[in-house]
Amino acid sequence: MKMESPWGIDKQNEQFAKLTKEQLKQAQAKYAHFAQCFATDAGQKVLADLEKELHTRPTWDPKKGHEWGFYYEGQNDVLRFIINRVNIVRKND
Repeated sequence: MKMESPWGIDKQNEQFAKLTKEQLKQAQAKYAHFAQCFATDAGQKVLADLEKELHTRPTWDPKKGHEWGFYYEGQNDVLRFIINRVNIVRKND
């Protein structure tokens, strides 16, 4: 699962790509709880539900003010934050 963000959180993937093996191992240990949580059947369902509810919703609605777009994009960024950490741990599994 890969999600892109124009707001910079995906820059973390670039940062992790530049890490030494030891630094990557430390990052994976730091974020292991993300992968453990979402590796379960229940965790996969929660992640799928979050993606369905948050990521598929348009961030702009012409009937609402522009602040709603920022609100929705913030929700999407939380989802990307979780997915990026899960993927960092799974990268070398």
